[in-house]
Amino acid sequence: MLKICFFLFLVVVAGPSHGALRKECLLMSPYEILIDEEQVAFNGQRLSSIIFRGNTIAQNGNYLNLDASLAEKAFEFSARVRRMVALLAELTEKNAVIAIDITRKISKSVLQLEGQEHQDLVQPVQELVSVARAHISENRFDPAVLELEFGALIASVLEAALDLAVSETSTKMWSIFSDEPNDDSLERRITDFEFWLANDLGKEMNEIEAKADLLCLELQHLANLDRDLKAAHGYPAQGLIHKVESGKIRSLDYFSKLLEPGGVGEIF
Repeated sequence: MLKICFFLFLVVVAGPSHGALRKECLLMSPYEILIDEEQVAFNGQRLSSIIFRGNTIAQNGNYLNLDASLAEKAFEFSARVRRMVALLAELTEKNAVIAIDITRKISKSVLQLEGQEHQDLVQPVQELVSVARAHISENRFDPAVLELEFGALIASVLEAALDLAVSETSTKMWSIFSDEPNDDSLERRITDFEFWLANDLGKEMNEIEAKADLLCLELQHLANLDRDLKAAHGYPAQGLIHKVESGKIRSLDYFSKLLEPGGVGEIF
């Protein structure tokens, strides 16, 4: 099952996974990260500007006194932050495309919505995806993305779809009693949709799973380096990598059920 990162993004960027997300992956920086060719900068309202440049660390323009070991760790930390943000950007985009595709497929193929009804179901997801994309790129990570209620939105979309499905089922029941043809049943369309999920999206989901595992490893390495760098005088006492509240991620459980074998049928 794929992990949504920002949907971590945890990781939205973060997301659905094999059961519960692993505790060791519930890590992220609560600070804005800006990256260019020369440096990696952390900024926040309660954080003095921290800049990693090569094997050095500067706080508000003042370089910290690092011994050889800490200088080496500062260099590795900076390199891993670059990889982390690049992975987040890639995962965010892949998950964004899949989230929109799945919502469109539910609307068009399962519920057979058209016009404004289709747009009403899809638009909230498109808007949230646009916001997420604006907060994450290869050169920038904005922690505001962690506040996006993607799981809650997907849940509301599924609830709306369920209401429409119940309405259609009632109509179909009436058609049975009235001897009207019922060749295009909701059950068949749900089965077709699950086949599409398992086959057409299977490869993409496996790729996302692999990338999410790499992200998890990077976060664990960063947390360990962050802990060691606290030994440097002037380094933030709370560190730069923090645990993410699992409550924000738990709301994705409903969405994850959609991607499990038979999950669509259970929801509907």
